[in-house]
Amino acid sequence: MQVQPVEYRPVINSNIITQKSSPWILDLHTIYRKNSICFFTFSGDNLLTWKGYRYIYNVVQEERICCGCKKIRQVSKKSSDKKFGQIHNDGCESIEFLSVYLRNVFIEICNEISDGSIPPVDAYRLFLSKIALDCSTKYNVSYEQVVQSKHMENKCVYVDAFKKQKHRNMKKLVDKVGKCLYDENSQYIHYSEDESFIMIVSDKMLDIFCSSDTLIMDGTFKSCPKEFNQLFGIHSVDKFSRNGICLIYMLTLSRTVDVYSKAFTYLRNLCESRKQITNIPFNHNKCVISDKEMNVVKAFSNIFPQTNHKLCLFHYRRTISRKLRQYDLLYTKKRNNFILSQDNVHYRNQLKKCLKEAKVILFNLPFLDTRHLTYCFYAFVVTRINKFPNHNKFVWYFRKNWLKPYQDYHPEMICHRYTHICTSNDAEVYHSSLNRSHLMGEKSSLDNFLNSIKIFDNEEFTKYHLYKRYETTRADLRTHLELDYDDKESYLLSIL
Repeated sequence: MQVQPVEYRPVINSNIITQKSSPWILDLHTIYRKNSICFFTFSGDNLLTWKGYRYIYNVVQEERICCGCKKIRQVSKKSSDKKFGQIHNDGCESIEFLSVYLRNVFIEICNEISDGSIPPVDAYRLFLSKIALDCSTKYNVSYEQVVQSKHMENKCVYVDAFKKQKHRNMKKLVDKVGKCLYDENSQYIHYSEDESFIMIVSDKMLDIFCSSDTLIMDGTFKSCPKEFNQLFGIHSVDKFSRNGICLIYMLTLSRTVDVYSKAFTYLRNLCESRKQITNIPFNHNKCVISDKEMNVVKAFSNIFPQTNHKLCLFHYRRTISRKLRQYDLLYTKKRNNFILSQDNVHYRNQLKKCLKEAKVILFNLPFLDTRHLTYCFYAFVVTRINKFPNHNKFVWYFRKNWLKPYQDYHPEMICHRYTHICTSNDAEVYHSSLNRSHLMGEKSSLDNFLNSIKIFDNEEFTKYHLYKRYETTRADLRTHLELDYDDKESYLLSIL
């Protein structure tokens, strides 16, 4: 009997050979086994009535075994269907074609999310759209009948299965990237079970993190992989030489307190495990500097409660500048309408001077002691801006956001009177270099990102040892560019 190919292709990576009564579906790929075969019998044109048996190929014995009764069947494309698919043990039930089809569509979508770029919920949507498309173009069956069949599981079942498959793909990707360049014995990439974050840190960088006196933290969005929300970096800065290196990279799916808490808890556990090997104690008297992202402040303060958390002076001044501009309290030639509306030139110059002095005082309030903040704000700032229409709005804003404690914020966080490092500039500069580098690329794949970050991390490790060779204890022998907002000499200190 002549064998002719059938027009149906119900599964991926399959070759279908048919006779008049039944098709053979060869080379069915499952997640755990390959080259299985299914034998189906027609019962009308509706694929919902197709049934058959599935056999798994044994590579060692070169034979196929029935998945139901474990009977060995010699399978050949040239053999007739009478020699195949018969004499099964009692209780070996045939399987329906629809269950095999749904399983293979699921595997096809799993292959598409192998790079981690598609979330599990979106993978489920693609799964449904693939079935609907095949029902309308390939098979004489209604999509509604497929959805109502007993083989179609609930949404949560498929989403959980896609999550597990994504986790397996992530593990393969991490194993493929391998160890870091300068320390082959350490686990380089750590990822959470719920895939909320991926942490990249070597054992040697972890030792520096434990013993460091000053840490700065900041995030960037441009250079992180497209399936993650941000790249969060933790840097160590020498308080005398002002040299900084990036120690830890974290990819997070979101910026919630829960995600940050999980990541910092995992980091604390790594430090405790590392302490048992190296006996390097964790320095709890760290000065940690970040911007005013309260989710980061709350999570880090809860996990490392003894650290001294400070807010970046640069971000503070940038926020104050925006608010002054918003309430028309920042003098420029084009913007301050109240000054331009005054006819008296002498009075106009006095108003200009008041705004300039108020800005300088506001910028340098963090260099005072915490208990003097409120008094100096009202004595030196409010008295200079009270002639302007919107000064009450700015006073209310500053008192609510900077002078009064709320939630996890305290005015002590903006006081830099006794701190050597006041800004997170090193983190900003480093993230800018990542964004500009052609090695990283904007919104690259996770595979490319992990391989690229190994190169940057190797450079940071080299930089650390070069700095250590030439380190000095004199603050005036700095090797980096001084920025304006690092200078503590100000108008406020000169008048107090």
